[in-house]
Amino acid sequence: MNNKLDITGWKRFNLYDDLLFSIDAGNKFDKSKMSVINPEIDFVSRSNNNNGISCIVDKIDGVEPYKAGSMTIALGGEYLGSCFIQGNDFYTSQNVNVLIPKWDMPDYVKRYISFVIFKESRMYYKAFEDELNRHMTTDFSILLPIDDAGTPDWTYMEEYMESIEEKAQKE
Repeated sequence: MNNKLDITGWKRFNLYDDLLFSIDAGNKFDKSKMSVINPEIDFVSRSNNNNGISCIVDKIDGVEPYKAGSMTIALGGEYLGSCFIQGNDFYTSQNVNVLIPKWDMPDYVKRYISFVIFKESRMYYKAFEDELNRHMTTDFSILLPIDDAGTPDWTYMEEYMESIEEKAQKE
């Protein structure tokens, strides 16, 4: 598979489209107010390091963490558009949305989409000027390959990311 993408005929999709994600505003917790006596839950903030995880915090009674496999996206700040698949259950800080797949989306597809989200964010939005928080549920869209039916071509995305990973492992 050629690693150079031919985007002819691709289509834009909003993240909240029926085939993609439910978008949640996150917990909006303040890291400085979190307890770390018996840490067991990842705390995701607007960071581009360590999958966005800035620390591990105590579980909060009555607040269910988001489930592993969901994705997080930093809506503003220096790391605007940083998007990660979370490997463990987690809470979020302010200005971090949670993307919950509407179907059992393979990790390679999530990786592909997270990369596209990051690139689109960096291309069209600016930290401290025109951040994503005003656009996520209105006009933010991503360009995806489509199949003959006009729906996202999940197989292409999965195979493309597998080929990138194989190439990286060889190098």
